[in-house]
Amino acid sequence: MQYRITKPAQEALSRIYNVFFEYAGQRNADKMLDRVDERLEVLQKYPLSGHPEELLKDRKRDYRWVSINKNYRMIYYVEHEIIWIVDFWDRRENPAALQMRIR
Repeated sequence: MQYRITKPAQEALSRIYNVFFEYAGQRNADKMLDRVDERLEVLQKYPLSGHPEELLKDRKRDYRWVSINKNYRMIYYVEHEIIWIVDFWDRRENPAALQMRIR
């Protein structure tokens, strides 16, 4: 199964990488990206292995999440044999922010 990362999700991941780079160094920022890659590999084999995203349960799509680390989640849905990565969400943010970003 293929995956595609939306532009807003790419931008969110870039922001997260920059925060890791600034506060934890390049090694930890690169480890975070490695963790994203690991999660994507698992999703390609088991696309519905993520947890349903309760904050988005009223939406038309079945949004799911997988953990990147204790603070960050990768939000996605599956449609027509494609895994659409739509956001990388910092769980410390206001939940309304996620609901507003994903419409």
